[in-house]
Amino acid sequence: MSPTPGRRRKKAVRDPDAPRKPQTAYILYQNANRAAFGREHPQAQFGELSKIIAKSYAALTHDEKQTWISKAEEARV
Repeated sequence: MSPTPGRRRKKAVRDPDAPRKPQTAYILYQNANRAAFGREHPQAQFGELSKIIAKSYAALTHDEKQTWISKAEEARV
Protein backbone atom coordinates (compact mmCIF):
# COMPACT_ATOMS: atom_id res chain seq x y z
CA MET A 1 0.00 0.00 0.00
CA SER A 2 1.41 3.39 -0.93
CA PRO A 3 1.64 6.21 1.63
CA THR A 4 -0.74 8.41 -0.37
CA PRO A 5 -3.31 6.61 -2.50
CA GLY A 6 -3.17 7.47 -6.17
CA ARG A 7 0.21 9.17 -6.03
CA ARG A 8 3.65 7.78 -6.60
CA ARG A 9 6.62 8.83 -4.57
CA LYS A 10 9.29 10.58 -6.60
CA LYS A 11 12.60 8.78 -6.79
CA ALA A 12 15.40 10.59 -5.01
CA VAL A 13 18.00 12.04 -7.33
CA ARG A 14 21.36 10.34 -6.84
CA ASP A 15 24.52 12.36 -7.14
CA PRO A 16 26.49 10.80 -10.03
CA ASP A 17 29.77 11.93 -8.45
CA ALA A 18 29.01 10.34 -5.09
CA PRO A 19 31.31 7.42 -4.19
CA ARG A 20 29.89 3.95 -4.58
CA LYS A 21 29.63 1.49 -1.73
CA PRO A 22 32.47 -1.06 -1.61
CA GLN A 23 31.72 -4.45 -3.12
CA THR A 24 31.00 -7.40 -0.86
CA ALA A 25 32.98 -10.64 -0.86
CA TYR A 26 30.20 -12.39 -2.77
CA ILE A 27 30.07 -9.72 -5.49
CA LEU A 28 33.86 -9.86 -5.91
CA TYR A 29 33.64 -13.69 -6.22
CA GLN A 30 30.76 -13.43 -8.69
CA ASN A 31 32.50 -10.88 -10.90
CA ALA A 32 35.74 -12.84 -10.93
CA ASN A 33 34.10 -16.16 -11.82
CA ARG A 34 31.12 -15.22 -14.02
CA ALA A 35 33.00 -15.72 -17.30
CA ALA A 36 34.25 -19.17 -16.27
CA PHE A 37 30.79 -20.29 -15.17
CA GLY A 38 29.37 -18.87 -18.41
CA ARG A 39 31.75 -21.06 -20.42
CA GLU A 40 30.80 -24.13 -18.36
CA HIS A 41 27.06 -23.44 -18.74
CA PRO A 42 26.60 -21.69 -22.10
CA GLN A 43 22.86 -22.42 -22.20
CA ALA A 44 22.19 -20.72 -18.85
CA GLN A 45 20.40 -17.39 -18.77
CA PHE A 46 21.65 -14.55 -16.54
CA GLY A 47 19.39 -15.47 -13.63
CA GLU A 48 20.20 -19.17 -13.86
CA LEU A 49 23.89 -18.37 -13.98
CA SER A 50 23.55 -16.24 -10.84
CA LYS A 51 21.91 -19.16 -9.03
CA ILE A 52 24.74 -21.49 -10.08
CA ILE A 53 27.35 -19.02 -8.85
CA ALA A 54 25.45 -18.54 -5.57
CA LYS A 55 25.42 -22.30 -4.94
CA SER A 56 29.13 -22.45 -5.73
CA TYR A 57 29.90 -19.61 -3.30
CA ALA A 58 27.78 -21.25 -0.59
CA ALA A 59 29.74 -24.49 -1.06
CA LEU A 60 33.12 -22.82 -0.49
CA THR A 61 35.01 -23.72 2.66
CA HIS A 62 35.63 -21.11 5.32
CA ASP A 63 39.26 -20.71 4.20
CA GLU A 64 38.25 -20.22 0.56
CA LYS A 65 35.64 -17.64 1.55
CA GLN A 66 38.17 -15.89 3.77
CA THR A 67 40.26 -14.94 0.74
CA TRP A 68 37.25 -13.14 -0.79
CA ILE A 69 36.33 -11.57 2.55
CA SER A 70 39.85 -10.19 2.93
CA LYS A 71 39.71 -8.76 -0.62
CA ALA A 72 36.42 -7.06 0.26
CA GLU A 73 37.89 -5.60 3.43
CA GLU A 74 40.87 -4.24 1.45
CA ALA A 75 38.43 -2.55 -0.93
CA ARG A 76 36.62 -1.00 2.04
CA VAL A 77 39.70 0.79 3.32
